[in-house]
Amino acid sequence: MKKTLKIGTAAFVIALLCLTCSKPPDYPIEPIISFISFDKTDLKQGVDTVYVKIAFTDGDGDLGLNIGDTSKNLYLIDPRFADEKETFLFPFVPEQGVGNGIKGEATIRVQATCCRYLGCGLTDADHPYDSISYQIKIRDRAGHFSNTIKLPPLRLKCDKAY
Repeated sequence: MKKTLKIGTAAFVIALLCLTCSKPPDYPIEPIISFISFDKTDLKQGVDTVYVKIAFTDGDGDLGLNIGDTSKNLYLIDPRFADEKETFLFPFVPEQGVGNGIKGEATIRVQATCCRYLGCGLTDADHPYDSISYQIKIRDRAGHFSNTIKLPPLRLKCDKAY
């Protein structure tokens, strides 16, 4: 009876250990990003800010900057203007658990840009609003670029901002 109880207890403990062990995530080594949300969608040109929330994964866990690094690694692209992009510093993301794969969310504060018709501070009765659909991509410390995501459109009010 005691031997059966010991074997049963040992089998239960082994089964419990197997169930509690989790497999590390299997993400690709290139970062993957996706859009989550905006805090608002209507902005006054050149004045307002919008907070953009994105989700990210990175299979080798080398996302963000090392201490003292000043390389820009988050790219916000305004497709209305050729080659215009703003870069940000994506902070260091610590490893999570026993594997190197990481996932999380990031919030980016973006200053509203100008309307494309006349520029900031000007009013045009024919074009009271503009629309912008930013694109975002990130780069990890190994130089791997993420996918580029196109954000839903934001509406810019094109009246005097100052």
